[in-house]
Amino acid sequence: MFAWFNAKESKQFGVSLAEFYLERVLVEGKSRTKKNVGMKQAELLLKLQAQLRTFTTSHSLNVYKKAALSNAFQWKLKDAGLDREQVDQLVSWLTRQL
Repeated sequence: MFAWFNAKESKQFGVSLAEFYLERVLVEGKSRTKKNVGMKQAELLLKLQAQLRTFTTSHSLNVYKKAALSNAFQWKLKDAGLDREQVDQLVSWLTRQL
């Protein structure tokens, strides 16, 4: 029963997923041109989706663990200074993927 509330790995993965996103946005953001921003963002989301699939196949996620993962992801992005609208869109995308 206590394992149901143990969301430590989910929180860590949420933070690492946000860090992965932030690293790519900062590195690729410097070299982006306006015409390929959408394409780069789509590629980045596909990479995030692949990492998420790998994690969810090896970890059983219940509602609590999914919420902890999303919350850790959200706060890492907010702490990094992303604007609220972009964070909300990313968290919404993440919850749909879970």
